[in-house]
Amino acid sequence: MFWQYSSHDVRHAHLLAIHAEKENRWHVVAQQYLFCLERSSAAGDARAVNFFAAKLSHAYKKMNLDSKAAYYRALCDYG
Repeated sequence: MFWQYSSHDVRHAHLLAIHAEKENRWHVVAQQYLFCLERSSAAGDARAVNFFAAKLSHAYKKMNLDSKAAYYRALCDYG
């Protein structure tokens, strides 16, 4: 299925992630940033991909999921 890129959807998900982070709801943070990363990747927005990969890495680190954190950190560093 082709995903239509919507900057509004990404902004909304980013705001949800920020709010969830303030409440230490890291599973929600990761879910929202993964959505943002997927949409940014589909749109070919390399800067946004790097940004959201770094955010995902941080969220997974907070959840003590070090291998996932390292994966997204490497994705960010690669771009």
